[in-house]
Amino acid sequence: MAVSNPAKMLHLASILYCAEYLTDGFVPKSSLKGVYLGSGIGKNSFQAKSLELVDAGLWVEYDGGYLVHDFLTMNPQLERRKVEAERERWKRNKRGQRDQMSTGDKGDPF
Repeated sequence: MAVSNPAKMLHLASILYCAEYLTDGFVPKSSLKGVYLGSGIGKNSFQAKSLELVDAGLWVEYDGGYLVHDFLTMNPQLERRKVEAERERWKRNKRGQRDQMSTGDKGDPF
């Protein structure tokens, strides 16, 4: 990559943030402080390093934050994690409904 090491660290921190919070590659402005602190760069360096990433095409400025370029293309497993998490939620809900039915009145419903 044709960016400085601090910019690389910022880019890596943004990828890790997106993977952890399943944001599809979006880093909202409200989370940028945590991302740049996680990268080890200071607040004063953030502006220059984020511009460096935008100029290199690694980040795209977007309304309310930044998009990590091609994040989902490079991280397709995240879409699978979302589907699996939704499936687990559905199973828990179904189990809860069955448990409610089994502890309810056993008499004739009519």
